[in-house]
Amino acid sequence: VGDAGDRLVPRLRERVRRMNRATFNRDDGVATLMPLEPPALGRLGEIHLPVLVIVGSLDTMAVLAIADILEQGIAGARKVIFSSAAHMLNMEYPELFNQTVLQFLSEI
Repeated sequence: VGDAGDRLVPRLRERVRRMNRATFNRDDGVATLMPLEPPALGRLGEIHLPVLVIVGSLDTMAVLAIADILEQGIAGARKVIFSSAAHMLNMEYPELFNQTVLQFLSEI
């Protein structure tokens, strides 16, 4: 758990680096904070739709904790953990990701 940088394919690591850089290189240089009122965390029980939470076992402790909160806070939510995947699991394991999502969608 934690920094999976050393475990990522270099090509993928470079692609993610470019994506992150593009996110933070805004024309105005200012991030836009958009807080929700009430905060979303306290409203998870309002979700009454099928929810699939997919997380990589090598992601940060914070992301793993958020996945647990989503699974516990949304009635009927299903959590799937991809072993040996970090944060960009859809890019690390695209076939498995697609298969998992398609399977979930076929069951709802």
